[in-house]
Amino acid sequence: MATRGYNSYRGRMTPGKKVLIVVLVLILLGACGFLFCQEYLVYDDSGHVSLSLLKKEKPAEAVPEENTDSVELIREEPEAPTLSAITANELKNSVLDGDWASTLNALPKGNAVVLNAKLKDGSFIYQTAVTQATSAKKGSAGVTQALKNLLATDRYSVARISCFADTNYAAANATAAGLCRENGAIWYDGSGECWLDPAKQSARDYVSAVCKECAELGFKELMLDYYYYPATGNVSQISYGSGVTPADALSDFAKTLREELSSYDVAISIVLRQNVTETADASGLTVSLLADSFDRIYVDTGTVNMQTLSAALPTDFDKDTRLVPMVRSASAANTTSYMVIQ
Repeated sequence: MATRGYNSYRGRMTPGKKVLIVVLVLILLGACGFLFCQEYLVYDDSGHVSLSLLKKEKPAEAVPEENTDSVELIREEPEAPTLSAITANELKNSVLDGDWASTLNALPKGNAVVLNAKLKDGSFIYQTAVTQATSAKKGSAGVTQALKNLLATDRYSVARISCFADTNYAAANATAAGLCRENGAIWYDGSGECWLDPAKQSARDYVSAVCKECAELGFKELMLDYYYYPATGNVSQISYGSGVTPADALSDFAKTLREELSSYDVAISIVLRQNVTETADASGLTVSLLADSFDRIYVDTGTVNMQTLSAALPTDFDKDTRLVPMVRSASAANTTSYMVIQ
């Protein structure tokens, strides 16, 4: 028997619930309408909103940046220093052992001085701090201080550096840095001296370290002597096993050296001891290499025909400033620039 009044109550909805349902439905419809209208609401510059029958345009998508990984980088060559004509005097290796100031004062005012910083046998006139030069003969602490004092004067100073003619370092590091024969043994020239191989990285690192040290000491110009492969003696026994030609090895190292010295205000020059043409011989030197890679060409007039060399150089090559004959006296120069040798 059913309880009285139960059947009559079940299924009824109070007026309050009906009102709540209506309110919820209206809220839901309003929210949907708001979301729908967002596509058509337009804001003007003053911030007022209006309803447009046209659908609002979507903002343009950001264009992804172009991948620059494949962009070819152009290596800019460091600028060479501005030069003027030079008249220079080579100083004796023993000058720093004595009264160097008197020697300096006796020279014509304004003349540059040239010192043999590193010699052909691999020795140094000063106390080098280059780590690779542990077995090289070095100058005393007193000579080193005298050199620093000389470089502190207002004289234009040139460091003459024997580059690849270096008996000491080549013999001590034959495999890594020396110019060798086909059997791997060190090669000797006609004077019984050894050479560094310009294509071997250890040889290049050593020469670069010496050049940097001379620049840091205060030399204004580096005169690279023996910057070539030996072209006399039994050169047929030399092993050029690096995969590059002598001309390419010399040209590449000249560019690398200038880049490494770009933070120093120093000129980079070369000593020419033999006649060259536009075609490289065993030495690896060419007229283009001389003109393009070095600030000055110091010419050994005892072995090089100055007139032939001058004619072979490019027409825009400043011969008054950049072509420097090495002579025994100023009267023998007959040119604007010259160097008097001992």
